[in-house]
Amino acid sequence: MRYLLLILTCLLPSLTLAKSVAVNLQAACDIEQLELKLIDRQRAPYDIFMFEVQMTLTEAAAQRLSTVTRENMRQVLALSLNHVPLTSATIQGVLGANMRVVITAEIAQRLLPALQDKRCPLNAAAATADTPD
Repeated sequence: MRYLLLILTCLLPSLTLAKSVAVNLQAACDIEQLELKLIDRQRAPYDIFMFEVQMTLTEAAAQRLSTVTRENMRQVLALSLNHVPLTSATIQGVLGANMRVVITAEIAQRLLPALQDKRCPLNAAAATADTPD
């Protein structure tokens, strides 16, 4: 028990310093092109349906994402599209206009209806926010 308390004492400062960055892209104003492809079941792990989302961002969205990733290197990036969470990963490099994300069938089912939303927020930059973990 004494060792467990010592380990927790050492870990707590690092856990409170961790932060994540949330980026929500809006299909109506941030995406120039979007493709959703079914991944070959032979390549998919555990024989489940997986989809690949390929996106080309507008110049403004690409610049915004590039700035966010450059300023938050080695932090966790939570990426969503029309408020549907797609993926979460540690930022290892600066992201740009072209990206590819692998999602599950469950996320794809939630994403497709959300893509029908044609509204664009007045301030697209407000869709990006730092949130502490």
